Amino acid sequence: MGVAESWRTNQSRYLMEGRKCTKCKTLYFPIRQHCAKCMDDSMERYIFDTKGKIVEFTRIEEAPQGFELMVPYNYGIVELDEGVRISCQIIDSYSKDLEVGMPVEMTFRLLRKSEDQGILQYGFKALPIE
Repeated sequence: MGVAESWRTNQSRYLMEGRKCTKCKTLYFPIRQHCAKCMDDSMERYIFDTKGKIVEFTRIEEAPQGFELMVPYNYGIVELDEGVRISCQIIDSYSKDLEVGMPVEMTFRLLRKSEDQGILQYGFKALPIE
């Protein structure tokens, strides 16, 4: 199996998969091997719900290398319903329409394309919902 096929067929890449400490029940996203709270290494698979809310956000006018074609865009911190916070792009919205506490749903979208090798990178972005 080639690299591209193994990437596409690994379902955990498309789920909000994290870990839950079996000792203290702390949740982690992305995946961790050891609990930072109790230092235990007994972690189990945990699939997060894709719903959450905006905690903070800002509008990016000057992007870092690799993201220049996306400006302007919104970037923020989203808290999933389970309490885990994720920093990500907030898509399909204008800054004037966003507000702290607004409900969002995490969705799997294109993050960027490597110009030199043409490699596409995908990941999670937040989509405001009503």
